[in-house]
Amino acid sequence: KGGIEMITALWEHLAGIPLYPSKKAFYKLAAMYVRQHYDPADSAFSKKTLASRIGVSLRFVELALATTDKADVRQMDAFAEKPEVGKRGS
Repeated sequence: KGGIEMITALWEHLAGIPLYPSKKAFYKLAAMYVRQHYDPADSAFSKKTLASRIGVSLRFVELALATTDKADVRQMDAFAEKPEVGKRGS
């Protein structure tokens, strides 16, 4: 089964059971996104704008920029397409 079919089947079997997925993976991806897209010279990629865009606090963005997880950087490099000069990834 594909992704949508699997989710539909799980939904039918788990109907009424509350699920609480961990937010750890979300926060890790959010920190990677912040480190990759932050640009103090561009208001569209400022700390405040990034925080609002991905639904985290300004403090979270500041902490993400203050720390660098080398595993995150390697993972971003492995999956990132090489952007053309002068263009920003979306």
